[in-house]
Amino acid sequence: MPRLTSSPIHRHQRLNRRLAEIAKVLAGHGWGFLIGHLDLQRFLPRGERSASGAINEAPLPEVVTAVLTDLGPSFVKAGQLLSTRPELLPRAYVEALERLQESGPPVSIDDVRRIVEEELGAPPEDLFAEFDEIPLASASLAQVHRARLHDGTDVVVKVQRPDIRDVVETDVEIAIRLAKLLEERVPDIKEQRLVAKAVALGDMLRGELDFTREYRNADRFRVNFAEVSYVRIPKCHWNLTTPRVLTEDYVGGIRASAIEEIETAGHSRRNLARKVAECTLKQIYIDGFFHGDLHPGNVRILPGDQIGLIDFGIAGELSRSDQRELITALLSFLNKDPDGFTTHILRLAEEEEGIDSHALRQDFEDLMNEAHEIPAASRSIGEVLRETMGVIFRHRLPLPAWFGLLVKTYIASEGICRRLDPGFDYADVARRMASKAMSPHLRLQEILPGLWSALQEIKELFKYLPSRLNRLLEVISRGELTADVRHEGLDELTAAIQRGSSRISSGTIVAGLVLASAILVQADVGPWYEGYSIIGLIGFFFAAILGGWVLIDIVRRGR
Repeated sequence: MPRLTSSPIHRHQRLNRRLAEIAKVLAGHGWGFLIGHLDLQRFLPRGERSASGAINEAPLPEVVTAVLTDLGPSFVKAGQLLSTRPELLPRAYVEALERLQESGPPVSIDDVRRIVEEELGAPPEDLFAEFDEIPLASASLAQVHRARLHDGTDVVVKVQRPDIRDVVETDVEIAIRLAKLLEERVPDIKEQRLVAKAVALGDMLRGELDFTREYRNADRFRVNFAEVSYVRIPKCHWNLTTPRVLTEDYVGGIRASAIEEIETAGHSRRNLARKVAECTLKQIYIDGFFHGDLHPGNVRILPGDQIGLIDFGIAGELSRSDQRELITALLSFLNKDPDGFTTHILRLAEEEEGIDSHALRQDFEDLMNEAHEIPAASRSIGEVLRETMGVIFRHRLPLPAWFGLLVKTYIASEGICRRLDPGFDYADVARRMASKAMSPHLRLQEILPGLWSALQEIKELFKYLPSRLNRLLEVISRGELTADVRHEGLDELTAAIQRGSSRISSGTIVAGLVLASAILVQADVGPWYEGYSIIGLIGFFFAAILGGWVLIDIVRRGR
């Protein structure tokens, strides 16, 4: 059945009603000043326009979460999504938003039946052998029911709340409108780019309302973990899935946070911690596709110390170059290399303009020194990442959206592992898997394109270097430089420069040959001699000859 589109009059009335609700909530929390900035007084009853409720004296981050809760499901979900972007908010706000509860009032079974029939073309009793009318869970955007297919497969059916799309669209439109007002009326806020953030949040919320995306994410995870025996990803049923209804296999098990139940069931907590860590880090370092809403409720402990993952509505994706920069950044941090860490973080940034790289490096070095003072076994990689995000926030470094989501995944994964095994060394597993994951990035086919590009740049540099040096020398010889310098011994200077440029060229070529030969010797490239690549050995031979010639020339000339 097609959904009816609201008329402009109805849409205007809906916006006004919603603005009145928002004004009432803000007034109830004593935020009269914000009502004024947002021009919302006219939506309050006349007797309440000059007054507001008692000021909430709780810490501001807690007040913000209370306001979002009172504003309803789309604002709650927006707050949860914001918690995945720790580079945008101070740490106290991120931690408060992470505690937002997503539960909502149950949807009536009549509404559930209606939506299922609208989306799938038949009532639940025709589509399923069994359909439990009592919801398994009721969240801000959807409700979940257990069911059984006619072939006996146990499944869960996720049904979107009625009219939630209209609610979200209205709230997104209002959020963008209010963000524009704040940017216009509060000069200090403009640099926060509230409108852009409101638009981005709106896109994320709309994505959450498309259950076919969750289906595709789950399917991709199933492919990635097809050969990992201890990880179970539920199968989704495409013929019973639409943007508003999702049907997937039921994954039972024990929540990863239910430690007593896990022990009673006879599971090895240490073994489970290792598997959760390796499962998470595989997603990041190897697959480049990771679960973006990892928490104990979405990690299930199954018989045989198996791990079940559920709820794939949010996922992050990394390109090959992003993976490489991320892994090298992590290894730089663990190896206490602030220069390398800063370099790789800056390469991940969407832009570097206006960033004080020296101050950023100093802050990262201070953070590393503090982190490395803690014994490795006690060091929390999650805490280090939180502090890192604090540095990034202070320097307003614009990182891609997936970075904050990745940090949240790291923190959640380590938290689960430490709860399962308090002595678990997550950093050690991360280092080991990061080092292993770098191997594919060092293969010849991965390096050659970048190496070829670098060699082309070197070629262009030395192609034009002599002519540019000659032009510089001509300018010097004509006395056209503004500096007051007497040019004596110009022929000797010219000869010295030419010798120096020749040695630089030779040295660069030697370095390139050594690097390429080292890669070839270790790479799986034949033909072979005594287990080593012949091509690589030949490269070392020519590098030795050329390097020796340069050395002899320096010794012979005495400088």
